[in-house]
Amino acid sequence: MRSVEDRRPAFVTIQEACRDWNDRLENRLPGYSVAFHPVRGGDGTTARCKHPSDFGNAVLVRDDLGFDVSRAVPHDLGSPDGYEKREVLCVRSESRRIVVCSTYLTVGNDDEPLRVRRQEAAKVKGILADYAGDTRFLGGDFNDDPLSAVADNFYHPNYEYGAHGEFKEADSPCGNEVKRGFRVWVAWIPCRSGESTHDQGKIDLLFVPPAVHLDRADATHATHSDHDPLWAGVQF
Repeated sequence: MRSVEDRRPAFVTIQEACRDWNDRLENRLPGYSVAFHPVRGGDGTTARCKHPSDFGNAVLVRDDLGFDVSRAVPHDLGSPDGYEKREVLCVRSESRRIVVCSTYLTVGNDDEPLRVRRQEAAKVKGILADYAGDTRFLGGDFNDDPLSAVADNFYHPNYEYGAHGEFKEADSPCGNEVKRGFRVWVAWIPCRSGESTHDQGKIDLLFVPPAVHLDRADATHATHSDHDPLWAGVQF
């Protein structure tokens, strides 16, 4: 909450959220609204946090930008039976033609969760294509490496390594340059990399259109989460 008060961001995408936490954000942050949607567990019931509150995804938006959280759209990603029903939650500003989406993909490194996660990522890509007339932003916990087949769906082809998406990643070490990478002494640095956001590495990503100019980006520390939040300043 203090970070939002200090930075006054246009939006924040939130994953693994509890409904009551988001209600508190909305009550404590004048000028902001929260779109929240619970996900369903593997048994088909509404997922719950460890305390009595619904569990899901959220998008926090600044009210002066024309976002209508009452019309936020949760898009189902077709996760199979037995898996938590992952989704992407999108909020649109009709006046500014901006769409902000938050997603959280299936976790696990065995063959089956990897397959499910790749299918979910492809579904997210298709959903974003439906908003092609708007300036689109996507933030999420992708539970996979930036060089993975999951991330291939979002990185612009100029990043190479199999990328076939449309977007620029905000916390890339290459900043506004959309390319394969660069060399520092004997080390090769892929542009599809960046600061770690979790003890598993960089698994949280923030995608922006290539035409959006990145002024700055940073992964900061979160006291009450095992993920570090990503922040970016942009112009478009």
